[in-house]
Amino acid sequence: MCEAAEQLINWGIEQGIEQGIERGVAQGDAGRARKAAKNMRKKGSELSYIAEVLDSSIEQVEEWLAEDES
Repeated sequence: MCEAAEQLINWGIEQGIEQGIERGVAQGDAGRARKAAKNMRKKGSELSYIAEVLDSSIEQVEEWLAEDES
C-alpha cells in the first residue's frame, strides 16, 4: 500500500477513535445529569432549580424524569 493511502487510513482511524471518545464522554455526562435530576426531584427540588443547577432546560429535566414513569 502506498504511504499516502496508509496515512489517510490512519487519519480516518484516529478521527473515529476521537469521535467515539467524545460520544462516550457526552453519554456519561448526560447519564450523570439524568441521575442527579432524579435524585434532586426525589428530595423535593423544583424543576426550575434542577434545570438551573444542571445547566439544562426544564424540558430536558422533564424528559429525564418521565423516563422513570414509562
